[in-house]
Amino acid sequence: MCSNQWRINGSPLLAHVAVAKFADHLPLYRQSQIMARQGVGIDRSTLADWMGKVSFHIAPIVDRMAEALKRSGKLFADETTIPVLDPRAGKTKKGFIWAMLRDDRPMGRLGSAGRRSGCPSDRWRGIPHSPTPRVVPVSTPRRC
Repeated sequence: MCSNQWRINGSPLLAHVAVAKFADHLPLYRQSQIMARQGVGIDRSTLADWMGKVSFHIAPIVDRMAEALKRSGKLFADETTIPVLDPRAGKTKKGFIWAMLRDDRPMGRLGSAGRRSGCPSDRWRGIPHSPTPRVVPVSTPRRC
């Protein structure tokens, strides 16, 4: 049932499933269907169990990345909504992606964390009533 191409529960297969799920946005049920067409019957629940084990093993890396972000004096965050398939409802629902960026450059330096060159104020020039972008240090409490 299992060819030499597939090493069941081996690191290369786990990495492939994780990358396909999280980087290529290929749900586990589709991966299971694709594997079945190739003669490898791996149930979606087995793939989900493997992804739980992968998440356990990469937790120290994620924790280290979070520590590095928290040490920064300037931290930028973005929340973006995306449609996510809800298989039970047969339609999409609202999902979220969060991105965080650390910028340790001195505060007086021109440019922004997301651009390679240019002054941030240049991007706002010519737009009426546009706010001037400002950087707020992470330690400053936010006022609403």
